[in-house]
Parts: sequence; structure tokens; C-alpha cells
Amino acid sequence: MRNASVASCASASDASVASCASASDASVASARGFVSFALLSLVLLGCPNKDTASDAGKGATSASASTPATASAGDAAAPREGGSTSATGEAAYAGTYEAKPAALYIPEHQDWKNTKQAKDDPAKHVGEGNLTIEVAADGRVTGTVDSGPASPGLISGLVEGTRLTATIRRKEAGDQGLTGSILGTVEGGQITGTGKLADATAAILREGKVSAKKK
Repeated sequence: MRNASVASCASASDASVASCASASDASVASARGFVSFALLSLVLLGCPNKDTASDAGKGATSASASTPATASAGDAAAPREGGSTSATGEAAYAGTYEAKPAALYIPEHQDWKNTKQAKDDPAKHVGEGNLTIEVAADGRVTGTVDSGPASPGLISGLVEGTRLTATIRRKEAGDQGLTGSILGTVEGGQITGTGKLADATAAILREGKVSAKKK
């Protein structure tokens, strides 16, 4: 009788333990299920759609790229202050130049000690002459050497601000005449500067003042 009672108690105890273990397992399984569901919800709700994020990024990049481009186009379309690189705008000038014998610059260095200027005929390609210079609204310079030792010649260059830079080339290529440059200033309706010239052999060097007044 006692043994049956003990067995009954042991069986009841085992059943209780099993019941508790089952309940514990069920609670753990339920908790795991809840955590899994919470994580899944976080992933679905918290992470943006890949395509949507990509499209949004592209839109932001496009907007960012288009803004400076629009501003740049506006800046390019806006006229410069004064409307020209020339300080005087469109104008025509007529004046004179002179050509005097000039010396060749030779550095005072040991390597140049045997270098000498070629023999120059001081009576050749000297004197004064007339020239015409035209400045366009954009600062471009054209003109002609009409008479004198550098004629006939063509002038081309640019006026930036008040500074004039131009070249003189032969109107008739191959005539062995003088070519060179003009550096000057355009102010108060007048051009003043210096011309430097040489013949085709560079043996004859000439320089002199350039002066022209607005027509």
C-alpha cells in the first residue's frame, strides 16, 4: 500500500515536472516567435525599398547637378560689365610709327661670348610711316601699315582693358620686309606704344614709337 502511494506520488511528480517543462518550452517557443516577428517587422518597416531609395538618390543627384549647370548657363549668358574686353569699345585710329636701328640683346654670359649681331645697314628700312588700327567691340584689333619702311603690312591683335598687343606681318608674303610687334596703351582716344621690327634674316632690327588718334 505504501509502495503504491509512493509510486502514485512519483508519477504525479513526474507529470508535474513534465507539465512544467512543457509550459516552459511553450513559453520559450512563444518568446522566440515574438522576437522573430518583431525583427521581421523592424526589417520590413524600418528599411526603405531598395528601388525607392535608389530613385530618391538619383533624384537628389540630378537636382544637385542641374542647379549649378543652370547657374553656369545663366552666368555665361549674362553680358560682361561694359559689354567688351576693350576699354574703349569699337573705334578706328589713324597715326604714325617710326623705325630706327636697334641692337640685338645678347646675354653677358660666358656661353654667349662669341655671339655677335649680324652686320646691319643703318640706312635701310628706317624712317616714319602711316598706319591705321581698328578695334572691334570685342577687343579684336585689325589694321594696316600704309606707308613707310614696314609697308605694306597687316596688323592683328587684341585690346584687353587698356592694353594693346598686336603683330605686324607682311601683306605680300615673301617680300623680305619688316615684321614684328606693337605693345601699347589705349587711353583717352589715343594709342601710344612701341614697335619692334626685324627683316626676314633678323640682321636688320628696328624699333620706334607708335602713336595713333581716334578718328
